[in-house]
Amino acid sequence: MATSANLPALVLGTKYWGSWWPIVLFALFTSVIANCIACQNVATRMWWNMADKGALPKAVATLHPTRRTPVVAILIQFIMAMGIGLGVGFLLGPQVTFNLLVGLTLVLAIIFIYVISNIGMGLYYWRERRSEFNWFMHFVLPLGTSAVLIYSVVKSFQPFPPAPYGYAPEIVGGWMLIGVGFLYWLHRTGREDWLAKAGEIVTERPETAEEIAETPTA
Repeated sequence: MATSANLPALVLGTKYWGSWWPIVLFALFTSVIANCIACQNVATRMWWNMADKGALPKAVATLHPTRRTPVVAILIQFIMAMGIGLGVGFLLGPQVTFNLLVGLTLVLAIIFIYVISNIGMGLYYWRERRSEFNWFMHFVLPLGTSAVLIYSVVKSFQPFPPAPYGYAPEIVGGWMLIGVGFLYWLHRTGREDWLAKAGEIVTERPETAEEIAETPTA
């Protein structure tokens, strides 16, 4: 399977399912479509929510008068997705683009976020909620999971992959530096309120009276 030119799932499908292997191919197609829909919905909601909270221009929060869908946010996400997907895809090829952007770049960024979140959670309970601090839940468990994630990154880059896959750490690192520079600019110009508005997109909003009335009771 490691030396096959076909996808691993198709190799296993033809070996164990024989002539029924198209079922595996159909499962791959539906899985990809479902993941694409989920990603686009989440990204679109973030664009709309940031605009609704005032972190982006109000025009981005425009809703369709009948369907109540965020039409401007959907358009922005569509242009970005097509631009990156087709642009980089034509430049590097679809398989290389997928492995570089999803298999390496995205994974590296998410692992960094998880590790930083583990550190932040431990510090938060140690500094702000010391009475609730639990050595196993807030120190041992985050430390152990972070160590596993860091170890997986180190092993993934031994040996270091050739170009363009070797550019994944530079892409993630460059994006992070841009973010740090942007935060520094917000601090220097006294615009930290923008960061607070952007952070509100992950907070839970209070339920409306209609939603509470429709919630089933035990």
